[in-house]
Order: sequence, then C-alpha cells, then structure tokens
Amino acid sequence: MAYTGTHYLTSRLGRRMLGVFALCAVLPVTALAVVSYRAARADLEGQARERLHDATKNLGMSMLERFLFVLEELEFAGERLDQGLPLTMVQEFPDRLVGIVHVDGERLAARVGAEFSLAGLRPVDQARLAAGLPAITFPRALESESTAAVIWYPLADGTHLVAAIEPGYGWGAGLQAVLPSNTDVIVLTPAGAPLLSTLATEYTNTLSIIGSRAAGRQFDTKILGMDYFGGRWSLPLRHNFGHPGLVLISLTEKTTAMQRAAGFGREYVLLGLTSLWIVLLLSISQIRRSLTPLDDLFAATKRISERDFTHRVQINSNDEFRELGESFNFMSSRLESQFAHLSTVAEIDRAILSSVEMDTVRTRTLGALQKTYPDLVFGVAMAGESPEEATVYVGGEMGLLHSERVIGEMEAKLAAGHGHWVVFGDPAAMPACAAPLLHHGARTVVAMPIETDGHCVAALLVGDASGAALDTDDLTQLRQVADQLGVALANATLVTELDDMKQGALLALAGAVDAKSTWTTGHSERVTSLSLRLGTYMGVSAVRLDIINRGGLLHDIGKIGVPNAVLDKPGKLTDEEYDAMKAHPVIGARIIEPIRAYADVLPIVLQHHERMDGRGYPYGIGPEEFDPNARIVAVADVFDACSSDRPYREGMPIERVMSIIREGSGSHFDAHVAEALEGLVAEDAEFFHKLHRAA
Repeated sequence: MAYTGTHYLTSRLGRRMLGVFALCAVLPVTALAVVSYRAARADLEGQARERLHDATKNLGMSMLERFLFVLEELEFAGERLDQGLPLTMVQEFPDRLVGIVHVDGERLAARVGAEFSLAGLRPVDQARLAAGLPAITFPRALESESTAAVIWYPLADGTHLVAAIEPGYGWGAGLQAVLPSNTDVIVLTPAGAPLLSTLATEYTNTLSIIGSRAAGRQFDTKILGMDYFGGRWSLPLRHNFGHPGLVLISLTEKTTAMQRAAGFGREYVLLGLTSLWIVLLLSISQIRRSLTPLDDLFAATKRISERDFTHRVQINSNDEFRELGESFNFMSSRLESQFAHLSTVAEIDRAILSSVEMDTVRTRTLGALQKTYPDLVFGVAMAGESPEEATVYVGGEMGLLHSERVIGEMEAKLAAGHGHWVVFGDPAAMPACAAPLLHHGARTVVAMPIETDGHCVAALLVGDASGAALDTDDLTQLRQVADQLGVALANATLVTELDDMKQGALLALAGAVDAKSTWTTGHSERVTSLSLRLGTYMGVSAVRLDIINRGGLLHDIGKIGVPNAVLDKPGKLTDEEYDAMKAHPVIGARIIEPIRAYADVLPIVLQHHERMDGRGYPYGIGPEEFDPNARIVAVADVFDACSSDRPYREGMPIERVMSIIREGSGSHFDAHVAEALEGLVAEDAEFFHKLHRAA
C-alpha cells in the first residue's frame, strides 16, 4: 500500500523508515560534532600554549636587550672616566639604574645614585673580570626588591664600574602589557631559587616546586588544586656575561585560556539539533511520497545492476505491480542463466589459454559446468586408440569426480548430432559412453560430439535426472562449450605432436653424437633415463625434469668437436688429448648457445664434469655455482661411463660403480644426489641391471 496522507506513521514501515532516517542523522551529526569540537578544542589549546611560550620568549629577549643596553652605558661611562670626566651617568639615566660605583680593588673610588650591595661575585665571575670580560649577578631569592641585577664592567686600569639595575627596568615595567591577560611570571636561577614572581603571596612556597615541574618548552602543572598551562624559556646570558642564565616561566589558568572552547561546545549542540530537525522533516516528506512496491522494484533493479541476478522481488498486491514484479523476476532469471553461461565460457577460455594440458582443461570445464548447472550431470567422453574404446570423465563441483573406461562404438552412435546434439531417453538405445552418467542418476543424456578432421574424437555429455526435455537455449549454450573443448583438444593434440617432434629431434641428435664412437652408443639416452629416475626419486618439479631430459640428451653434444682418435683411443690419453677431451663441455655450450629455447639446459652441458670440491672442468667451479640439475646429470654420467665398456677397459659391476660414487660423495658428487642414487639402486635393482646390460 502507499503511505500517503496522515496515516504514514501508523504503519510499521513508516515508523521504521522514520527511525532509520533519524538514527542516520543523529549518529553522523553527533560524531561529526564531537570530532570537530575535540579538534577545535585541541587547536585552541595548542594556540594558547604557543602564545604563552612565545610571550615568555619575548619577555626574556626584552630583558636581555635591557641588560645589554646597561652594559653599553657602562662602556660609555668608562670612556668618560678615561677622558677625566665625572661619573654622572645615573643622573642622565635615572629610570634604568639604582646606582653606579667605581671600584678600585677593595676601595670605593666614586658612587653616583643610591647604595647597593656588591656581594654575590662568584670565582668564575672574578676570573672573567680579570680577563677583561663583563659579569652579572642577581640578588638571592626575593629579599631584594630594589635591585634586579648588578652588572660588573672591567676598565683598562684594573678598576671596575658596577651598575645596579632598577627592578622595574630590569624585569620589564608593565609585565601584563607584554604577556597575555591573566598570565603570571616566575624568574628562577638555574638552581631553582626564585628571583621574581607575579603570583599572589600564598603561592610563594610553591615556586621551587613549579620550577622543578617545568620540563620542556610547554608543560602542565597544578598549583593549589588549580590546573595551569606553562611556558618555559631559558634566558641566555653565558655569551655576554658568562652566567648560566635564568629560567623564565609563564603561567595561565586552563579555564581562562579555554573559554572560547566552551562557546564552541554550545554552538555544536545547536548545530546538531538543527540538523536533526531538518533531516526529520525531509524524511517525513519522503515517506509520504513512497510506495512499497516501487521501493522493492528499485532495490531489485539496483541489485541487478550490481550483477546480483539471484535476487527476486516479492510483491503481494493484487494489481499491476504484482504483474510487473513477475515480469521482472522472469527477466532476472534469464539474465542469471545468460551471465552464468558467460562466466562458464570465460573460465573455460582461461583454462584453454593458461594450460595446454587436456586434463587441466577438462577438469576445470567440468567443475565450471557443474557449478553453473547444479541440477545436471556432466561428462566428457574421449575416443580411445581403438574405435571400440572410449574413456568417460564424470565431473563434480570440484572438477573431475572419476573416470571410467567403456567398450562400445561412439562415433556411429553420435553421427546424427554432427554440429549439434543427440538426445538419448531410452537406456537401451544409449551408447556405451553414456552409461557412467546413468550411474549418477541421469535419466536423459544429451551427447554433443566434438570432431577433428571429420572424425568424432570426443563428446560433451549432459545428463538430466528429471527426464524432461532440456531448454533449447541451455543446449545451445552448452554446444558452445563443446566447441571450446574441441579447440582445447586440437591445441593439446598440436602441443603433444610438437613435443614428440622435439623429443624425436633431441633423440636423433643425441644418437648422432653417440654414434661418433662405437663405445658411446646409447650413452646419452641412458644418462637421460637415469637422470630422470633420480630427479623423480628426489621429488624435483616437472619443470626441472623437462630441463634434465633435454640437458641429458644434449650433455655430450660437444664431443662432435673431439677427434675420433681421442674418443676411441685404447690407451691413456696424452696431456694434449686430455685437454681436447676436456674442451667438449665448452664446445657443446657454444653449439646450443644461439638457441634461446635451450638456454635453460646450458648449465647441464657446461657443468656436467664439474665437482663439488672445485677440481672439475672446464672451469673448476665450487658448489655455489654448481647448477642443481647439472649435479644430477653428473652423477648419472659417471655411473653410465663406469658401467659401460670403454676401449681402455671393460664396464665395471654396479657394486664397484656405487663404491666409486660413494667415495666421491661430498667431494666429487653432490651428497644428496649420491644418497638418492643409493636409495634408487636398493629400491629398483632391476632397472639398473637393465641399464647395465644396455651399456
């Protein structure tokens, strides 16, 4: 029903939507207000701290400027004394100084202005004066209210001018004009003794404690139960006066500094309430104009646009909206079927492009079909070598479920389905290849033949347990899948033929090399066979086994460049002949180096005569550079060479050969490969006896 008029709040949906709108407004607005308020408060607090620190620094710099100005006036007064003029500086600058005296050792030579104490000089200050450098002292604690500081200036004749600075001038008259309002100042010596404090008298006993807490340029402290912001700055006096400096501390109450933040809090509350009322008014207006069926259809359409084709709308109104909903559901059902088929086709395409192995393509295809059509049973029938034989692969959701070999004519039974499909509903009339699907509950089997060169070489089998006729659109789509399988089968067949051709070429080349000497006939094939058995026993990957296969067949190709007289010599080789024999790995590497497809077998050809102890040839490399595949071929090469007849000796028994390999384990041979050979000999002695007889 439509929620219009004044009855929209009487429905649960209306109240729910109103509550959702309100909740969706309250939560983000409240969260935004809280986050914004905290950010503003933190920003204001940071600004207050920075202002306090900057004010403290400005106050300190103004103090230093006044101390330096008095020092310049003392220099001026000293020049006047050198000229024989009287000491009248205080009368000229009465607002800066308490008084000035001319001291000659322990004797007071002259005074202008009021009396003041000359005590407080440290040994380091006396040393500076003796060196002709000025010094500064400060009255202890807060007892002296008439003098801020005393500056000592040495004259060339060994006497000193000493000036006492007025507190109002030295500390800065009108501190509140320099610092922010409601700010107090404390001046401490490096030892923590207070020299100045604008705090009330009751805080006097806490000044040293405040100084000890003032760590860093900004800090927080508590004084008599009240929270304060603090700013700290060290007044630099060492360069001009040799004094370690004073510590300036400014304090202001947190409550006073954060008054603006409290005002922001009230503004954020008003903003949140205003936003809530606006959202409520808008939500009420929207609910009044909404209709539930239209909302459902809109939501369903949106989900379709997001490729959720399983969603169906439920409209119970007895009007056109119900018919519209049924039409929508039919449309989404067809879209679901179409997109599922497209996904299946795409997955099969990926399988075909990513692998040339028919087993992989077949398994992934059956798994994809089973997920797309869970109510059907799928299989792939592959023709055997005999027309009366076939292998049927039945699929499940995870791919291949099982395979079954059947006897029966397949091509004649499926001839009627050329380019399309054949439907078998009678079990008695079904071909033998359809029988495995009957075992999985199928009552009707549709066979889609796959042809190559005019012959049926495979078929996609579709089984239906309901016995009803399958939808023509679904069968058309499945026919496309069968055609894809035909492409994959053709590709796999082509790759197999190319692999066979490549292997045949390698065997022919290896045979040609071995045939150069009657003593090495079949050597490369035997080395390759043993290397592959060793690699399989050691669990190496299929990729490495392929490299070992090609490298084993080509490992002695360099012997093409070795004279027959050297290869067939019955006696011991001379040094020159042995050097010629040792050159065959390098010659072999040069022969196959231009062939980029065989770059991965170069290490085997080049290193199969290297040793683990670095005493092999041609380069005498160590284990770090010794290729793992070459290590396997090296052991197989020595085994066959020792067990085969040579012009200078007869083939050794297997036990003697294994003794040689055992002795060379770790030095000549890789210990792991030698150990694997031991295990392989013990496990399959018949293979080695056949290998030995072939040699």
